[in-house]
Amino acid sequence: MITKRLGGNIKFPSGYKLTNASEGAGNDREKLVMNEKIIKVQHIITSLSRGGAETMLYKLIESLPCDSGFKHSVISLTGENAFDFASMGVPVKNLEMQRGIPSVKAWKLLRQHVRAFTPDLIQGWMYHGNFAASIAANSRKPVFFGMHYTLSRFKEEKRVLKALIYIGAYMARGSVSRVVYCSQKSRRQHEAIGYPAAKSVFIPNGYDCERFRPAEKGKNNARAAAGLVLPEDALVAGHAARYHPMKNHLGIIRSFSDVVKRQSRAHLVMIGRDVTPENAALQKAVSMAGLRGRVHLLGERNDMARMMSAFDVYLSGSSWGEAFPIVLGEAMSCGVPCIATDVGDSSLLIGDTGRIVQPGDEAALAASILEILSMSEEDRLALGNAARNRVVSEFSLPATAGRYAELYRELSGRC
Repeated sequence: MITKRLGGNIKFPSGYKLTNASEGAGNDREKLVMNEKIIKVQHIITSLSRGGAETMLYKLIESLPCDSGFKHSVISLTGENAFDFASMGVPVKNLEMQRGIPSVKAWKLLRQHVRAFTPDLIQGWMYHGNFAASIAANSRKPVFFGMHYTLSRFKEEKRVLKALIYIGAYMARGSVSRVVYCSQKSRRQHEAIGYPAAKSVFIPNGYDCERFRPAEKGKNNARAAAGLVLPEDALVAGHAARYHPMKNHLGIIRSFSDVVKRQSRAHLVMIGRDVTPENAALQKAVSMAGLRGRVHLLGERNDMARMMSAFDVYLSGSSWGEAFPIVLGEAMSCGVPCIATDVGDSSLLIGDTGRIVQPGDEAALAASILEILSMSEEDRLALGNAARNRVVSEFSLPATAGRYAELYRELSGRC
């Protein structure tokens, strides 16, 4: 493939040029523009709830719009949709499938929607979406799988999911063109159970470093703008994830009880679906840890860039399953030092700009939180700046979009 280099580290296919989108588009973001025939990409995903893979899909389409040479269509197997694809002119078809219940009608609709769109290639997202993409293509269109999960607890997964993963390996060895991993650990784990190494492609998640920026007027102003009512001298740890055992909310709360005993200014802000005061399990954990008034359960938020910039440290305490965490990179992009468990590629993402602890080690998590909150403001700021610089230089959204663009062109025969 002929490529040309942008900014030293980012490659784009020949046929692209960069223009400033403010020239007629009203914003100053740079966009990729391709002077060739539009490539039609059909995305098929399990759901469009507010998760990491779903967010990456939205950002990718936003970065490669129609005027950049690509036209997108999205099919969600379920009826959930937390994203505004309509504002980008991207059609979304929801098959309204119930989780765990196959539907002949839904599979017929899937093929009808794909035929109506006449895509040049089909991109699956996550195991169910990958399976559906392979079925919908029917060997007539290039298909590639998108892997956004690690297999650290593969033996403990539900039978249906394990079966789907193995079926995916069988499909991948057949007519599937590529298997794209956002995590190197995920790639190694899937190859070990039969996914073909020869078809593996690593494209890490990318981050919008223009939207996710450090607070310009200081963290207290960011907290006020986000509606957080906290003492002016509060030291705030943040966590954002849907409520699920994998995300380890209860373990994080237990760890934070040790933090508060030694740091009287510490507060924990938790964000995500079902992470609300109505969640009885969370309320019980907060009460048992003696953290009433110190743990703030905010539920889902649509202002994550503002929220992230309000934190002094960000926590990712997942026990398993993470691949290349979206929220971790967003926090780093906001200049916030991060602490994460060694799950997926979290350690690759953070590098030496934060702290990594082993999953389930609540004492180590508490010690790392205390370490960063006990730093001088100047040292904490320097660590956060190093985190942002790492994301900007290594994991920016334009770089990721460029790699997908190359893949789209290759598989559609237009490289």
